[in-house]
Amino acid sequence: MVAALALASVVPLVAAGVGRSAGAPGPPPTELVSVTHVSSGSDLPSQATYGWGSNDWGQLGVGSSGEGAPTPVATAGPVSTPAGVTFSTLAAGGAFTLGMTASGTVYSWGSNLVGELGVGAADESTTPQLITVPGPGVVAVAAGSAHGLALTALGQIYAWGSNLFGQLGTGTTVGSTTPVFVPTPYGVTFTAIAAGGDHSLALDSSGHVWAWGANGSGQLGDGTTASTSTPQMLPTPTGAGPFTAIATGTAHSLALDANGHVWAWGANASGQVGDGTNLDRSTPVPVPMPGGVGITSIATGADHSLALSTTGQVLVWGSNTFGQLGTQLVASLPVDSNVPVQPLGLPPLTAFVGVAGGIDSSYAVTSAGVAWVWGGDVYGQLGDGTEGLNAVPPETVATLVPGTLATGLYSGPDAASVFLVTRADQSVDFPALPSPTYGDPPVNVAPTTDSGLPLALNASGACTGGLARLFIVAAGTCTLTADQSGSFAYYPASATVTFTVAPAVLTVVPTDATGHLGQGLPPLGYTLSGFKDGDTDTVVAGQATCTTTATASLRGAYPITCGVGSLSAADYTIVAGPPGVLTVLAPESGYAVIGADGSIWNLGPQPAATGALTSFYGSMAGHHLNAAVVGASFTPRHDGYWMVATDGGIFSFGAAPFDGSMGGHHLNQPIVGMAATADGGGYWEVASDGGIFSFGDAHFYGSMGGTRLNRPIVGMAVTPDGGGYWMVASDGGIFSFGDAAYFGSTGGNAVGDPIVGMAVTPDGRGYWLTTTSGAVFSFGDAAFNGSLRYINLNAPVVGITPTADGGGYWLASADGGIFAFGDAGYFGRITLPAVPIDGII
Repeated sequence: MVAALALASVVPLVAAGVGRSAGAPGPPPTELVSVTHVSSGSDLPSQATYGWGSNDWGQLGVGSSGEGAPTPVATAGPVSTPAGVTFSTLAAGGAFTLGMTASGTVYSWGSNLVGELGVGAADESTTPQLITVPGPGVVAVAAGSAHGLALTALGQIYAWGSNLFGQLGTGTTVGSTTPVFVPTPYGVTFTAIAAGGDHSLALDSSGHVWAWGANGSGQLGDGTTASTSTPQMLPTPTGAGPFTAIATGTAHSLALDANGHVWAWGANASGQVGDGTNLDRSTPVPVPMPGGVGITSIATGADHSLALSTTGQVLVWGSNTFGQLGTQLVASLPVDSNVPVQPLGLPPLTAFVGVAGGIDSSYAVTSAGVAWVWGGDVYGQLGDGTEGLNAVPPETVATLVPGTLATGLYSGPDAASVFLVTRADQSVDFPALPSPTYGDPPVNVAPTTDSGLPLALNASGACTGGLARLFIVAAGTCTLTADQSGSFAYYPASATVTFTVAPAVLTVVPTDATGHLGQGLPPLGYTLSGFKDGDTDTVVAGQATCTTTATASLRGAYPITCGVGSLSAADYTIVAGPPGVLTVLAPESGYAVIGADGSIWNLGPQPAATGALTSFYGSMAGHHLNAAVVGASFTPRHDGYWMVATDGGIFSFGAAPFDGSMGGHHLNQPIVGMAATADGGGYWEVASDGGIFSFGDAHFYGSMGGTRLNRPIVGMAVTPDGGGYWMVASDGGIFSFGDAAYFGSTGGNAVGDPIVGMAVTPDGRGYWLTTTSGAVFSFGDAAFNGSLRYINLNAPVVGITPTADGGGYWLASADGGIFAFGDAGYFGRITLPAVPIDGII
């Protein structure tokens, strides 16, 4: 039989080296890369076949031979496999070799004196040649001294080469240079094959052993020593369960049953049967194991045997002429053993997963893939770079690339050559990587391997987690390392990739604010929007810088611009958002009423919104009045006011400067109202014919001049920024100048009663008009909040004034009645002194 290690995937164990060669190598190095998309594997030989030992006939497949002369090759070297061909298993014969691929094709090389290459020619080959085996594909090969066997997927056997003893099983002793069918008994399906020196074994699906070929030492196990040229089924020995594995030496045979017991028969001069005697056995006998251990696999050399226990320990018996039992620690007279014993010098506590035998040497592989060899080295079959010096004790293969791991060692009972198949390299591939931003939800990253083995993913830096969910925890570089621990068929592999997690964006958002004329600007504030994962402003250091173009002396809406300033936060980029709005309003909502005698009563929130008389600023009492008071206007801070009489006389109180009067001016019509500039530095007076008189920083924009009026002007109002004004006639006609927008008039509407007042919204984009009956007409963005048109009035309405935010207004009647609408609070009624009311501001 060709001893072959068909090794299953196991948990890797690392073996320590013992012997004259270097110790067992540790885990192979891996190549780490850091790119966007990566495939990474081992830099060790991938699925390569190495051979060493005898090459007399080119049986190493390296393209040369010794042409029949003793040619030891003591250094492991790669087999010259055809392009794209990878061998999954091999079998070594006397001077030729068979190789089988995973897809079931078979190649041969070496000696071909009797057609043992199966290629139809008689020439040797120093490189692999394809054998044409009929059938759907080969699942196993075996090599004897000079014949080969192949088992197909249908359970049929083909044979070729020497047939001197009927070892081809064709019913004749005629050899063949090409594969020929081995007649299969009806209903029999074979599952395993083995080739000895000149005999063959097969195992069927029912667990029976079949044998044919040479039988001079009883190696066919049929109770005779007569050869046979057709397969014969062996009776199952009493006490044996169904057989599960077979092996053949040069002239002895082994079988393993389902109970883990070994049975042996054939030549036994060196104790290779292992039954405690040196007598040849023509029928199977049990092989007693020390401690009654169970056996999982068997193998043979020329005249020694090997087995592997359920605990992964190696057992050997038979010839020890070249030290192939490994039972000595120093060179001395070798001693055979006719019972199983353990080799000395193999690493303790190490699990072995396969054994094989050569003509005078032994081989074993650990679960970590480390190959151990011992015994004869006449042809360099120990692979340590020398030949002729037997291995005492066992050693690892010194001439392999350090770290090379085996999936199998292959030799044969008549072979002085040995082959090793390395593990396959594998790639670790990352898919297209994400381009996340800090705060993004978890993502899946699923690297793959061509082995299909499970992966472990380690994340560090800006991410954490594993294969199922990768969490983004910071801005910066995320490093992912995918590790594949490998198996008995594959080298370990690792791949590392990096990607950048972009910082999230925090936006500086100015907080809208409201200020009042003359009271200073309020503090400018801001908020930060865009926090992620429960972050708050505690992660932010520094301050933003906020500015505005507003001043405390001009009403209007002004932008608040906030720059990033010294703000900083880990994992964030901070940017400035759009401007906010600072609205500068008139003083806090309230009103004052004007008495006909020139008295002023201030009601509202100065100092508190009590709804009662709160401040008496003064009156004209005691002064000689040339004409009746017709209007008044507060300074921006409400800390002073002006009153105007019909003759244009101006009386100022508090912080209102006295800018002048109509004095010697000739008036065409009486003054009917006044309006102060936004900064309080001047005022306008308007006459009933639309004439405008300006003082201080109030600019003269024009007059009604040549315009024909349907009704007299009854009042005026200025825009919040002081850049224009409106005049209103008693019929609701509107005349605008400067930046005062003309929104409309009551025009064709039936006013019913004369217009007596006008109030402008704080932003200057609308206004209200009121009649003596309290009817209110709104234009532009002035909301219509109500009117007195359905209320029975004791006295006519004399004026209207808005709240500071434009959300409502007050109407005042001549008897001091105050009517509030929208968000204007109802503050009360003037009862003392009992004088007629002329207006409200």
